[in-house]
Amino acid sequence: MPLDQMITLKLEASRKTLYQRIRLKKKDEQGGDWLFSKNLPDKVAFVDRFYKKFKLIPADVRINTDCRAKADVYCLALNEIKALERSGFLAWQ
Repeated sequence: MPLDQMITLKLEASRKTLYQRIRLKKKDEQGGDWLFSKNLPDKVAFVDRFYKKFKLIPADVRINTDCRAKADVYCLALNEIKALERSGFLAWQ
């Protein structure tokens, strides 16, 4: 897809929310064997190291997911894409 037709949707959450979501996962889904890096043994270490850097990444649309269910985030993302399309920001060919 050409760069002028790409949009970036960024799902954001507070550090506290991310830690809570990681803790809710089963122990084997919290990291241990994940393939990101040997220097980052689990998802908690990943959040510790990259949270501030991730916030600096630019995005066309930012969605705060702190108090939203997955279905709500999905609907909100679709609504944002439709709004961008109506505004002329997206020109599908």
